[in-house]
Amino acid sequence: MKEKRAKILFSLFFLGIALLFARSFQLQILNWDKYSMEVQELSTRIVKDSPKRGNIYDRNGNLLAWNQRIYNLTNLGGTLSEGTEAELYQVLKDVVDNPYTIIDKLNFQKRVNLEINSVTAQKIGSIDKNLQVEERYIRKYAHESLYHVLGYVDNEGTPRSGLELVFDEELQGQLGTKWSILLQMNQFHL
Repeated sequence: MKEKRAKILFSLFFLGIALLFARSFQLQILNWDKYSMEVQELSTRIVKDSPKRGNIYDRNGNLLAWNQRIYNLTNLGGTLSEGTEAELYQVLKDVVDNPYTIIDKLNFQKRVNLEINSVTAQKIGSIDKNLQVEERYIRKYAHESLYHVLGYVDNEGTPRSGLELVFDEELQGQLGTKWSILLQMNQFHL
């Protein structure tokens, strides 16, 4: 009787292992293309790449309007963990006046614009997969008195008046895209 039970248990155990192996083979070999596309869709973000507007110079070659690079930090998740906040503080403490203000904005407003260098932006992007760092450009002008002639570009990059509006086609760049592929905790750009 004990031998019969042992054979039945061994058979059930062997059958279970065989079913697990068959299912694994089906998922990893037979249906690989289907599931790899699903994983790629889940781990790929397509981000619009803002174009840079052309500079405006006067007849003497003095720069009147140009682009200044800023970085958009976006919290794609919930509240930042204590570890993430501590790492952010360490990266930002020498770069901005009050890192806690930036951390609070990321927790509550989920987005903040920073004037930082590209090395700092890369460090921030590697801290947490839910922190997205995007490079953007804002328009700067040599002097406020030039607005009536040069016009201005709003925060969305739309020219509103003056030379910025008249020569928009010549000044605007072309919109591009970036594909960000998230692999584990690292982010690679194509």
